[in-house]
Amino acid sequence: MEALSQEYIQTFIQRHPKYALKSNNTKKWTTRKKPLADPAILAHLNGKYAIAGVAQWYPRYACIDLDDAPIEK
Repeated sequence: MEALSQEYIQTFIQRHPKYALKSNNTKKWTTRKKPLADPAILAHLNGKYAIAGVAQWYPRYACIDLDDAPIEK
């Protein structure tokens, strides 16, 4: 497994308090009531499933990642 850089983590990742996951096989989001871990982030970046942070604070930067949307959106 490749590693995430500390700069990437500090800029874009909010691990707590929980996150949501949607597999490529379903259209339903599932809340995971645990911190977001590196394997889930890497699987998302490799297109295996969608993840969404459930914010408790607002990060310095925002990135919109439209995995499930057609190009027209």
